[in-house]
Amino acid sequence: MKEFIFFSFLLLAFSCNTSKSSSSGKLDIVEIEDANTLSPDEKYTLVIEQNDSGTNKFSVLKDQSKVYEDSFESGYVKWYDTHRLEIFKTPGIIPPSKNKNDFIIIYDVVTKISKTLTEIEGSNND
Repeated sequence: MKEFIFFSFLLLAFSCNTSKSSSSGKLDIVEIEDANTLSPDEKYTLVIEQNDSGTNKFSVLKDQSKVYEDSFESGYVKWYDTHRLEIFKTPGIIPPSKNKNDFIIIYDVVTKISKTLTEIEGSNND
């Protein structure tokens, strides 16, 4: 019985992936301590802070002024293009009628409008 418990513990320990990239090769922001990323046109800075509580705060700066701020517990945030963020907040269970793109938010820091990736790129069944 002790061997079974020990084996189960080892299996659990090794099944936790601690790499900094997901299966798609993208960096998971949840695993990054602190990050500053310039937008492709270098007009905005995305600042990401990981807290010990598990909540990750992020903000967008332009000329040292904060233009947007939000947070997430699991998921990621990255630049979608020069002035739009791609934000994925892990929803838990995705219903069969939806796919991941229905939960990825594209936020425009200029117009302050957000849409799902499905609304922007159309429906595709990943």
